[in-house]
Amino acid sequence: MTQSNLAEGAPAPKARQRSSASRRKETEQDAAQKTPENAQKPKPARRPQKRAAPPEAAEHGAAAPVEAAPDIPSSEVPAGEEEPQALRKSRRSRRGGRGRSKSAAQPAVAPETGEESGNEEQNTAKKIPAKSVKEDKSGTRKMFISVVPQEQVEVVLTEEGGVCEYYLEMFHQAKIKGNIYRGVIHNIDNNLQAAFVNYGGTKNGFLQIDEVHPEYWLAHHEEAKGKKYPLIQKVLKAGQEVLVQVVKEPAGTKGAFLTTWISLAGRFLVLTPGQEQIGVSRKMEEGEERARLRELMNGIDPGAGLGAIVRTVSLGANKTTLQKDLQYLKRLWKEIRSKAEKENAPALVYQEAGLTQRAIRDYLTDEVFEVWVDDEQALSAAREVISLLFPRKTDLIRLHQDPRQSMWERFDIQRQLEQIYSREINLPSG
Repeated sequence: MTQSNLAEGAPAPKARQRSSASRRKETEQDAAQKTPENAQKPKPARRPQKRAAPPEAAEHGAAAPVEAAPDIPSSEVPAGEEEPQALRKSRRSRRGGRGRSKSAAQPAVAPETGEESGNEEQNTAKKIPAKSVKEDKSGTRKMFISVVPQEQVEVVLTEEGGVCEYYLEMFHQAKIKGNIYRGVIHNIDNNLQAAFVNYGGTKNGFLQIDEVHPEYWLAHHEEAKGKKYPLIQKVLKAGQEVLVQVVKEPAGTKGAFLTTWISLAGRFLVLTPGQEQIGVSRKMEEGEERARLRELMNGIDPGAGLGAIVRTVSLGANKTTLQKDLQYLKRLWKEIRSKAEKENAPALVYQEAGLTQRAIRDYLTDEVFEVWVDDEQALSAAREVISLLFPRKTDLIRLHQDPRQSMWERFDIQRQLEQIYSREINLPSG
């Protein structure tokens, strides 16, 4: 080799030798940092609380193994090769840096915890239907009819176990409102423009001229301006028989207030004999429902000399339901007229249903789930009304026959009724 070649080529092998040794030294240092033996000596500045080893590893004197990538052990990484990405992320998570894996954060007892949570979810799933069924049952409305013979009748409506409506009728204060009598005019008062009618009560009833149907006028009257009604002494006379209905109960020294404009209330309709008109109750405020019911009634003919008014309880009723109720009222009116022709005045022709029958007729809605009665006669009366008006609801009636406790005590109603008459009432808000 010439001197020129030595001068030109000598530095090159020496530089390559230094570069190879440097790379080998760096590789050994990286491999030493990646081995588990070197991982046993963590730097104190790196969050030592995150390096707590499991009890099994502490007993053998070894540090916690890498749980982030158990399928790639750190001992299988050859020196000088690039570290797998999963293991690199695991080491980064142990150092508290970014990229913390979810599997490393989970403790070793995760399967046991999941099993317990699964059991809790299963138990919860079993309890939810039972609770929902109980809420559905308590949310239904119930009707209770209690009778004290020869004393009183009580009707209670409950919702979710709480009393929401309460009605009381005393037998010694029997109501005559709604009754229909065949009466006879006792005398006529020209100053009051009214007639006093003997209908069989303790005191004569009061009948004003505007409550007299034109069919009872003895003389024809032409309406004039400011004179809608004729003078009562010209169209009525003493001794004349009239069919009257009680509008207002007697009070004090005053007799009952009477009218000859008869009305018969059904479940959904009110039949008005002598008034050929069809209407909807003014209490129904929904415009669309009023229009729908009026359209239904336009296709129903009450008959000659009869009218009908749709009650507010008819909300959502169909045409068939209204027709059945109308047929029932028409049969009732036919029976009343037939009886009135046979009876001698004064006489009771039609008696308004008692509180038991009225409660069934007016308050037995689709929300009512059960009807409880504690009297045999009341049970028979309720069944008769239900079979006539609600043939599909005859199985709702229950009879309370427990001699050990009253029906009020059985359903926790007595305590609530006593609060009605108490001077202090505890409100739900406290």
